[in-house]
Amino acid sequence: MFYHPVKKTWTTFSVLLFLSLHVAAQDVFSPSTHLGLHTGMNLCRTRFSPSIQQHLFKANQTGLIFRHISEPQIGLQVELNFSQKGWIENRDTLGEYKRVLQTIDVPVTAVFLFGKKRLKLSFVIGPYLSYRKKENEVLNISDTAYFKDYYLKPLEHKLEFGLIGGLGLEWHHHIGIFALRGSFSYSLSKMFPLNVPEFYFGDSSMQVVNISVVYMFNL
Repeated sequence: MFYHPVKKTWTTFSVLLFLSLHVAAQDVFSPSTHLGLHTGMNLCRTRFSPSIQQHLFKANQTGLIFRHISEPQIGLQVELNFSQKGWIENRDTLGEYKRVLQTIDVPVTAVFLFGKKRLKLSFVIGPYLSYRKKENEVLNISDTAYFKDYYLKPLEHKLEFGLIGGLGLEWHHHIGIFALRGSFSYSLSKMFPLNVPEFYFGDSSMQVVNISVVYMFNL
C-alpha cells in the first residue's frame, strides 16, 4: 500500500537531485585566459607647482592586453601600450607651447569582475611603468625672450612610474569579450628634477584619462 507513494517520492527526489547537480555543475569555476587589443584616446594634463595655465592635451593610445582569471571574478591583467602624452601651455597673447611624448606603458593590475551573465562590470587597479622613447616640442612663440628655461631642452628622466585604475563595461560572448572602458593614471614620479637652478617645479606629475574600446579572445 506504500509502494506508489514511496515510488513517487523517490522519483521526485531523484529529479531534484539531478537538477541540483546540473545547476552546481554550471556554477563550477574554471580559469580563463584572454589576449586582446584596445585603442582609444588619452586626455592629458600635467600637475605643475607652481601652476601653469594649460589646454587639455588629446592624443592616441593603442595596446595589447593579457588577462588571466585565476579565481572566481578575480584575476591579473598586463598591458603593453603605445601612448602619446604631453601638455599644452597657454601663453595668452604670446602664443602656445606643446611638448609631445611618445611612451611605452606597462600597467600590471588586479582585475575584478562583477556580474553573473554576459554583461559584466570590470574594475582594475595597480601600478604602471612608462618608458619615454621620443619627445618633440612645438613652439608658436615668435619672440625668444619669452621662452622658458626648459624650452628646447629634453626631459632628464626617461622612466615614469605611477598608479592606474579604471572601470569597464564588458559583453562576454563565445567569440570573445567586447568592452568599453575608462581609466585614470597618475604619475608618482616627476618629469622635472628638483635640483635644476634655472627653474623649479615642486610637482610635475603627468595625469592621463584614457577612453578605449577593447576586444579580447579566449586562449
